[in-house]
Amino acid sequence: MSTSSRTPEGSPHQCPVCGKIAALEPCYSGGDSVCPSCGHLLWLFRDRIGNELGVNLDSIKFESLLRAELSVDSLDLAEVVMELEEATGINIPDDIAEKFRSVRDVIEYLRRRQEEG
Repeated sequence: MSTSSRTPEGSPHQCPVCGKIAALEPCYSGGDSVCPSCGHLLWLFRDRIGNELGVNLDSIKFESLLRAELSVDSLDLAEVVMELEEATGINIPDDIAEKFRSVRDVIEYLRRRQEEG
């Protein structure tokens, strides 16, 4: 295995979303190295936010705050949530969506629901 796919300490990188081992290069310039399932959700979310709001994709990271950093208001979030529901087949109740504060919150919720089946 190439040393570039591991952390400097020599151990595999752990996905920051689901905790699984992700022995992969960082998936974008933000440096988050995630497993393929979580990476797919991150890219899906980034595409929706980027297309809907014109947000620079490089500024969308796991820890980005939806309202404060990405300027996502309630209406924007509702529209993006509807697109994510359509793309993933996962229902996101309004009361849950209102609690999303960061990109991580959205991705973690979608990931948990995927695992539940």
